[in-house]
Amino acid sequence: MTLTIGITCNALMNSGGMERYTLDLINGFVKKGIKVVIFTKKADFNLPESQMGKVIVIPCKFIPQKLRDRYFSWRVRNLRNIYPVDIMIGCCRSEPTDIYICGGTHPGFLRETKKTLSYGDRLTNAFEKRVYENTRAVIAHSELVKKEVEEFYPFCRNKQTLLYPPVNLEKFKIRTKNLAKDIRKEYGLPKDRLLYLFVSSSHKRKGFTLLKEFFEETKLPVSLLVCGRPLPKENYKNIYYLGYEKNLEDIYLQCDFSILASTYEPFGLVGIESLAMNTPLVISDKLGCTEVIWNDVMVKFDPRCTASLSAAIEYSIQHAELMKKKASQGLNVKFKCSLELDDHVSDLINICRKLCQNKESFG
Repeated sequence: MTLTIGITCNALMNSGGMERYTLDLINGFVKKGIKVVIFTKKADFNLPESQMGKVIVIPCKFIPQKLRDRYFSWRVRNLRNIYPVDIMIGCCRSEPTDIYICGGTHPGFLRETKKTLSYGDRLTNAFEKRVYENTRAVIAHSELVKKEVEEFYPFCRNKQTLLYPPVNLEKFKIRTKNLAKDIRKEYGLPKDRLLYLFVSSSHKRKGFTLLKEFFEETKLPVSLLVCGRPLPKENYKNIYYLGYEKNLEDIYLQCDFSILASTYEPFGLVGIESLAMNTPLVISDKLGCTEVIWNDVMVKFDPRCTASLSAAIEYSIQHAELMKKKASQGLNVKFKCSLELDDHVSDLINICRKLCQNKESFG
């Protein structure tokens, strides 16, 4: 039986972690002969993945933000009659979904970020609960997320599976020659400092405030590089903005460490991608990806404590050569389990086939 799999996502773009995960799924499914139909709010049709299946764009910008998921889901439900699929995988908060990919829960996000509950948050919580109630299977991207789902949605306990998200290792093959550019030369970076790379699409959630306070004040021989969303202002002491970088692999190669400071991050693919490029980590202990990373290639800190961050940075300076040596070794030295895309996609396909055998997919 040849499967046709539908995928819902907020954006078919190379941006945040869930968006990159969606692109990896499309690649993995197509390589295994699976047909894909992508339902999305917006798309970059320059991406090769946009040509690998049918892409249905459902514009939602004219809808109030907190109602967009509901509107999107209503349109997907109707469009599914026109573009039938055997199984629908939700890579965003949407209905109808047969398999919901859980990158975190909204109640968990509110708790960890200490955000005051708003009317919009109540709407989101109610819709998310409905998604979890109606989906037939839940894929948790970390043990942290799995426990969180069971805490807030205990009725999901028997339909959850833990599958760590993969990294496309083909993309992150080491290139030691012909780098796109020398970042120290291009950006005028000091040669006597260790470079810490901060990749972020949402600076507040990713912990930029803590990093800014530390790197602007520190007398340690370190500098912070930022890739992704523009910074709130242009001139920072000891902080350099590199813009949106399509060739992040080249940037990883030229940095001494990646630094991740999120107060809430259910997984954190940036950590895995960094290590795939042999760049060790200074990382918040609130990231789910730390579950699959050996301690030799990372040093953890409490993202709510400047002293903890300072201690982690000092440790990384003292052990930089050893950590970089470990990070340049085999995958089994860095990761506790397989994060190969092929393995992940095979596990998902098995779940899809079981659902198809057990019951007709609902629409």
